[in-house]
Amino acid sequence: GLTADMQGGQAGGLLVIDEFSAIAAAQVERLFARARSAGLSLLLGTQSLADLRAASADERSDTLTEKVLSNIEFAIVHRIGDPDSAERFARMAGTVPSWSTTQRVSGKGTMWGQPEGTRTREREFIVLPDHFKRLRVGEAIVINPAAKRSAEVVKIWPPAGSEG
Repeated sequence: GLTADMQGGQAGGLLVIDEFSAIAAAQVERLFARARSAGLSLLLGTQSLADLRAASADERSDTLTEKVLSNIEFAIVHRIGDPDSAERFARMAGTVPSWSTTQRVSGKGTMWGQPEGTRTREREFIVLPDHFKRLRVGEAIVINPAAKRSAEVVKIWPPAGSEG
């Protein structure tokens, strides 16, 4: 078959699927499984993560979403209205180490004017979820989880007259 013939060669290709929710999830799931071994890349276009979940109304819908998101090399994300999806893409974009500082300004611990507090090592999003929700027309965040700089805001040329 096609898969067996292409495993040894350099042949490759790009399969573009737009409006993912219009295609049966079970077929697309099989396509994902076979595309890699056939040397194909997939470009999946969807309006939101909810389309991935809605593609399969059964309990596998979250599994399909996880498979898709865990196997992507790049995500180009435009404005997102759903807070859960914005949080998900922020996690995908990654985090960096940061410090969180608390400080008591009144009470027992402030004897002799010395404030008391803590400093804790934490992680903070590279791109905050709210940034995904506030992108303007013509802006997107490109996420490449494997890159040194895993996410950045880019300008996409908007059609004439769509300034916003």
